Amino acid sequence: MIKFGETMLKKRKGLLHVLGEKEKAEVFWTFADKKNSDGEHEFEYQKNMLFWMMQSFKFSRRDLKRIETVVEFLGERYRDKNGKFDLRGSALNFVSGNKEPMVNHPIGVAIIALAILDEGRRNKRVSSRNKSELKALRRKKRAIVFSGMLHDFCEDKKGGEHCIREILSEIKLPRKEVELIIDTGKVLTRRRTNPTRESSEDYILRISHCGNPIAPFLKGVDIIHNALSPHKDTQKAKYKSCYIEFVLRRFPFVGFVLPDWTREKIYAENEYLRAVVERFTNGEPLPHKKTSRKG
Repeated sequence: MIKFGETMLKKRKGLLHVLGEKEKAEVFWTFADKKNSDGEHEFEYQKNMLFWMMQSFKFSRRDLKRIETVVEFLGERYRDKNGKFDLRGSALNFVSGNKEPMVNHPIGVAIIALAILDEGRRNKRVSSRNKSELKALRRKKRAIVFSGMLHDFCEDKKGGEHCIREILSEIKLPRKEVELIIDTGKVLTRRRTNPTRESSEDYILRISHCGNPIAPFLKGVDIIHNALSPHKDTQKAKYKSCYIEFVLRRFPFVGFVLPDWTREKIYAENEYLRAVVERFTNGEPLPHKKTSRKG
C-alpha cells in the first residue's frame, strides 16, 4: 500500500509543488517491488495520489466514496480480456519509471486540475480576475474531477454514454451535474466524420467558444498532463499549431502556478516546446521565470 507522509501536508507549498518534491519516492512510494508491475503499482500510486489530493481539498466522505467508486470502475474498464492494464505507448510513471496504464491519464487530469485550482488560490502573482475565474471553477470541483476522469472514456472505446450515465446514476449525483459531466465529455471528444476528423484548430476553437463552464479549463489541463510525456510526431503538430497557444492565451496565469519541476519535465520530454512557447510569448520571459527588477 502507498503511504502519504504528514510532513508533505504540513509544508503547504501548494499541491502542484508537492507532486514534484524530491522526497516523493521515499514518502509516497512504499511498494517493496516497483519492477514488473504491469501497471498495477502505477495505478495504485495514481489512485492514492488522487484520494490524498481530495482529502487536502476537503471533499466530503460521501464524495470521496463516490469518486472511489468511479476510479474502481475505470480500473476495470481499462483492462484487456486477460485483466491486464492497457498501457500508454510513450508515457512512463515519473516515480517507478515503468510504463503507465492508460487509465492513469484521465485520473492524472483530475489530479492536475485540483492542483492548479489549489495553487491558483494561494499564489500571489495570479491576478484578481484570474483568481475570480479559479474560484468559480473551485465551486464545481466535484464535477471537474468526474469530468476529468471520464473525458476520454468514449474516445478510448471503453464504453458509450450510457455506461457513464449508469455509473453516475449508481453514485447518485444530481441530474444537473450529470448533464454537465456528459456535456463536458462531448465537448472534449474530437468529432469524426468518416473518413476525416475534426482538425486541431477547429477542435480548439470549438472548445474555446463552447459555453461549457469547465470544458476549456479541463482541455488546458489535459494538454499540460499530456505534455509531461514524450510526444509522438502526430502530437507535435497539434502543440506547434494551436495547443500551447490555447493554454497560454486562455489561462495566462498558468506560468505562475506551474512549478519548476513541471516545466523542466515538459521540456525534458519535449525540448521543441521551449521554442514554441517562446514564439507564442514573443520572446518575453515566461511568467514562471523570475525576472530581476531594474533600479
